[in-house]
Amino acid sequence: MIKVLSACLASLLVPLVLVPAYAVPASAAPPKKVTTGRVVDVQNGAGVKGATVRLRTLTRDGLGSVVATGKTDKKGFFALKAPAGNKYFTELVAGRYQFGVAGGSPKYFQPGAFNGGKRYPAGAKLGKIYANPAYVAGKVVDFGTKQPLAGVTVSTLARGTKGATITDVTDAAGAFDLKGVKFTLDGTLTVDGSAVGFESGVMGCSKHVVPTVSQACEIAPGGIGTPIKIEMVNTQPAPARATQAVADRRTAPVQTRVIRFGQVGKGRAGMTVAEAMATGEFNQDVPNGECDPIRLQPKAPFKRQYVVFVNDADRITEIDVNGRRPRTTKGLGVGSTNAQVQAVYGKRLSAPINVGFEQWGRFISKGTGPQRRWIGFLFGEALVADGPLAANDEVTLVGVRKRFKPGLQFDGC
Repeated sequence: MIKVLSACLASLLVPLVLVPAYAVPASAAPPKKVTTGRVVDVQNGAGVKGATVRLRTLTRDGLGSVVATGKTDKKGFFALKAPAGNKYFTELVAGRYQFGVAGGSPKYFQPGAFNGGKRYPAGAKLGKIYANPAYVAGKVVDFGTKQPLAGVTVSTLARGTKGATITDVTDAAGAFDLKGVKFTLDGTLTVDGSAVGFESGVMGCSKHVVPTVSQACEIAPGGIGTPIKIEMVNTQPAPARATQAVADRRTAPVQTRVIRFGQVGKGRAGMTVAEAMATGEFNQDVPNGECDPIRLQPKAPFKRQYVVFVNDADRITEIDVNGRRPRTTKGLGVGSTNAQVQAVYGKRLSAPINVGFEQWGRFISKGTGPQRRWIGFLFGEALVADGPLAANDEVTLVGVRKRFKPGLQFDGC
């Protein structure tokens, strides 16, 4: 019996064969594509060297995590690898140029993800993206002798500036360089020459010094980085001629344009280009870099104060005021607060509404039907996501239109 059992057990034994162990291959990483583009200066079109560019994801609040970072080469070109199949924001990190997110047509680095920024697929060829400088540099000279002035204090004065006022003192060559300027709206400069016997005030459009902000010449966000020359008058008692020059300048009338329902100055929504040109307030087909020519542009000193939109039928559709000089008959305009607008118009003023890009707007109209004319107030720095519109939130743009509400939006062109 034992022999039989042994035989049975032997027949069950099978040689053990060792099989080499192999690791189970992990799932392959998603392929990456290269997003390319070129960062260029909005003023002169030159490539921006050494700027930091990043690709970022989208979240409920806007910009999400960073998926790729790189620097531009000496001609402004960049190339960033990111996982394929997704869209990303292209961000310019603040430095010598202002922070922004690529968007618009042509492309500019816009103020934010929900304020003009756009997502592009991985591998996109973005081409030129215009960047706004984050510095204001220039020279201060003696109005009479044209010689450089040292020891003059120059400072930023801006609406929509994040952070403290930026100040510099001119050197022996009269030069100043204000670094880290972050205007999101128009701004200007204050100058103080009292330490060296010269006048003090605000930079005027003639690049002379004027006493009040209402007379100041604004620097638009896209104008930062343009070299500035400021001429100052010696206020010491000896040169009576200089004292008279200050007096003459300060008593000169300040030009303005009145904002009315559907109208700014003599330009009206619904008016033809020919009719607008007949008012004498506009230039026609003004060259505009890589953008289309400007069909109607206000003449100086208002060419940066408001924008005129013209349709294919050569009629004005909307006029948007982004400068401080044009005001309503009640004195409202860019820089006015929500409380001031409410106090003037009362119950006739609409409740705040989201007009796009998560921005608040309020409207008032006059008339009915096709003859209805509008004024709209944009509060561009009061985001819907941050909560209700506050009493002290400021107007950043005023739009007028006929028949329909103003859109209160325009791109980099």
